[in-house]
Amino acid sequence: MRKVIFYVFSVLGLVFVVLVFVLYAHWHPIITVNGSRIWAGDYFGQVNGFERYRRITNEELDENAVRRGIVLVLIADSLTRGELLRREIADGEIDMRVEEALKIRGREKLEKATKQLYGWTIRDFKRFSLEPQARQDILAALFEKEGKEFNAWLQEELQTAAIKIYFLPYLWQAGELIDK
Repeated sequence: MRKVIFYVFSVLGLVFVVLVFVLYAHWHPIITVNGSRIWAGDYFGQVNGFERYRRITNEELDENAVRRGIVLVLIADSLTRGELLRREIADGEIDMRVEEALKIRGREKLEKATKQLYGWTIRDFKRFSLEPQARQDILAALFEKEGKEFNAWLQEELQTAAIKIYFLPYLWQAGELIDK
């Protein structure tokens, strides 16, 4: 009987340790958009970057507005990524645009600036800023050829998408982000 109790508590302890590690490492989804997951690491990476920016620049930023904005940007990027995937646009085109932007702006300067301002590596900067912008630019160009407008498409998608938010103080209702 003692062995059974020992094993039960051992398993429960192990489950608890794994759960704490997953939550601490931000390896859990916090938003789903049409079944695609947005990970906590992406959200908190951006939040931490903007908090560092605010401290360094002494700029007054509304923390709730920044956090809400990050959630909306992550959702919009997920929708954009899904549309590009549906249209079979390769990641290579996105990578090409990102590398072109780095070359034009100067990779070393951007690397130094993003580290100082946001505490991000160049890889983080690409993931949080350059890649989403490249995806949006590519999709906007495709829509322009079709006589559509990117912002109109995005607003429609935000209204119809299946969006769920976990572990954050927000809800998605009727196409809008609201406070819990």
